[in-house]
Amino acid sequence: MSNTARSASAATTRDELFGALADARRRTVLRLVRDRTPQGVGKDDLALRFAAVTTDKALATVTDDDHHRALVALHHRHLPRLTDAGLLEETDDGLLRVADHPVIDELDVARSDSETTDADGADAVFEAPVDGR
Repeated sequence: MSNTARSASAATTRDELFGALADARRRTVLRLVRDRTPQGVGKDDLALRFAAVTTDKALATVTDDDHHRALVALHHRHLPRLTDAGLLEETDDGLLRVADHPVIDELDVARSDSETTDADGADAVFEAPVDGR
């Protein structure tokens, strides 16, 4: 493989990674799965937790409609982007786990430093690389 092909491949991988992390909801999904790793989390349970976070409701008050919308969003938008970027993996028994990816460790470090930074700052960091300019 030539250096140009390797550079293009690395750029594509980097773009996929930043594209996956640019969306605040995908970062929420990643956090929810990471909190349940190494055992993993089922898609149905993840959808319930995702619905609770995105609708700002307690788990017990999430409606069937909220749950269904979250399940559809996970299936069609968020999980494919996170798995394609190599951040999530599905086990043989259908559970989702955080993949062994170097950026996960960096996100853990950033998370521990989050007491000194705000969420808007993190959003700006991940959204900047995918700006259309």
